[in-house]
Amino acid sequence: MAIHHTRRRTTQETGGTSRQKGLVMTGCVLRNLKKQAVVAGG
Repeated sequence: MAIHHTRRRTTQETGGTSRQKGLVMTGCVLRNLKKQAVVAGG
């Protein structure tokens, strides 16, 4: 929980740049999840 709070603070402080980073991170995570799903299914 504490990690989430600190993240929110940093995003509010830095603004747009951190938001873009977050989007990139989520995109990478989604890609990895898709790869894992394909490997598990195959």
